[in-house]
Amino acid sequence: MVHGNDAGAEQRVRVNIRFACWEREKQSARWLPLVAEWLGSSLGDGDGRPGDRGRFAGRVLCDLQVLSPKHVKAVADALSRDQQDLFYEDWPAATPGLMLTENLRRLLADPGEQTKAQLAEELGVSPATLSRWIGGTQIPDKTARGMIANLFGLRSSEELESSPIFLSYLPVTHGERVAWLSSRLKDMSWRELHELFPALLRIFGPLDGALAEVSSKRQELRRLKRTAARR
Repeated sequence: MVHGNDAGAEQRVRVNIRFACWEREKQSARWLPLVAEWLGSSLGDGDGRPGDRGRFAGRVLCDLQVLSPKHVKAVADALSRDQQDLFYEDWPAATPGLMLTENLRRLLADPGEQTKAQLAEELGVSPATLSRWIGGTQIPDKTARGMIANLFGLRSSEELESSPIFLSYLPVTHGERVAWLSSRLKDMSWRELHELFPALLRIFGPLDGALAEVSSKRQELRRLKRTAARR
């Protein structure tokens, strides 16, 4: 890399690329062809065959691929931006409040098997309040942000304001993860699933009872937290 061992700069490049994707397409499933197009001819023989460009772009979106100077230049040219902008600017943080608003929308808008009413109850608020959080017309208070952070396994509520969760190419909510797993299982051939099924059975089969017990305990813990928060 031009910038030596500056891992922070490399990470900003990838975050800024995902932000540029998000500005054009809010659905992350549509980002891969955008990145592949922006990289364009910078993907030479060392990056795999032309047919592998989608895989390379996917690795970039998942933070698994180090970009060379020629890759960064190609993306910068495609976006009509200076390369230094990609390295040193924080595009998601440039608009005050954007990170928190979009993170809340990404995390709360797809409750998976739960209804939004059930999610609202779990967070100790009304469905109307939850809708306002999702719509960005109301910001949850510090206590509510802490409960949201806990629900989604974040280290602290500050991550909702400082980490671009909404730019994750990988699934982050229960609904997204179930859909991700479901789509991949459906795409498997009968032979692939036949070979994988014993491993799936070992993982899921014996745990049914244990998972139900853990789920029950988690629900009770959340109920106690909601009760404490109201006092």
